[in-house]
Amino acid sequence: MVAEALGDLSSVFPKLDLRGLHLRIGRTGMDNGVLASHSPERRTIYLPAGLGAGTIAHEVAHDLDWQVGKKKYGAQGSYATDLAIRNNYNDQFAAAMRSLPAPSGPAATWHYGNRPAEIFARSVDWYVVSALAARGRSNGYLSAIQDDVLRGLGSVETPYPIGQNAVAFSRLLTVSSALPEQAVGAFLATRGPARPVLGSELVGALTGNLLRTPVAGAWLELSAAGDSAAASAVLDSARAELAEIESSRAALHGGHPTALAVEQRQLVDFAAGARARGVLLRYAQGIAGARGRQWMRNLMYGNARAGPIAGPEAGELLRRLAALAGYSVPEPETVLPDKAAAGAERAAASAGVAPDGMSSPVSPQDSRPSIASTRSSR
Repeated sequence: MVAEALGDLSSVFPKLDLRGLHLRIGRTGMDNGVLASHSPERRTIYLPAGLGAGTIAHEVAHDLDWQVGKKKYGAQGSYATDLAIRNNYNDQFAAAMRSLPAPSGPAATWHYGNRPAEIFARSVDWYVVSALAARGRSNGYLSAIQDDVLRGLGSVETPYPIGQNAVAFSRLLTVSSALPEQAVGAFLATRGPARPVLGSELVGALTGNLLRTPVAGAWLELSAAGDSAAASAVLDSARAELAEIESSRAALHGGHPTALAVEQRQLVDFAAGARARGVLLRYAQGIAGARGRQWMRNLMYGNARAGPIAGPEAGELLRRLAALAGYSVPEPETVLPDKAAAGAERAAASAGVAPDGMSSPVSPQDSRPSIASTRSSR
């Protein structure tokens, strides 16, 4: 595992020199739930046997950082990135590090997410994955990150760094790993300011900043009590979320700085459709609980029958909700909330007698509305 991972890592960093680095497989001696760790004081990488896979690139990045700290700043047990920010050094390496979103406050205020050494290690992690993906290769021992260059990974996390952050990071790489200009150029072509649009960016534009109104069960109670204002508020809220999705979809189609390929447009449409269906399911559950969500799911995916909904008010509200997204549906089937009344009705129906005592010429089963042929009209 380690030998193969380091072999791939050496293909990304041809001048990688790890002489003197210690590797310990087993317990890390840390109780904070870390997957792996690098000790700058001992220059040792700790890889737990069951959790170390997918962390090697990140931990080796810490060692590259350690090497720069020793060579550039004369430090034996610290990382160059931390020292550059903590001591406000005025060199090119420190200037490049400050161009990344590193913390500006004292070291005491740093945490794992914004510590300079961790920002650098995560960036190296992404760089390694991207460099391997450009050759159609990945290594799960090196990193657990997935690059969307590889087929089927269009909805993964947006890579980091990108844009101007990638330019700043490339300067750090040339110092820490003596990366050749050709490799830096290839990296900036796919991650720099002039990069082609990424699938993850397109999906993120449709899911990252949308309205997310909590859907409370109280809405069902209000609408069931005949509160038309509450029902209108539910529909207005859902309408706003669906409109935001459509607005984002249209903007990506018509206004993205980089012209989208056919496949990218399809990805935008698929993501927008999935997001809209998620909105409908969330609101349906808020209106009528699990049964409402199931009814909406059956409707969207064309099942033969959606099933009954408790209460005609909730059923009508669900029908109007579905209509917002272009679904043409009959009035949902409802069931009586009173179990005794429902049982009496079923007994009368089985005897072919209507609840009012008159003979029923058509069985209730035949008279139930069906949505077998209902499809989205979008």
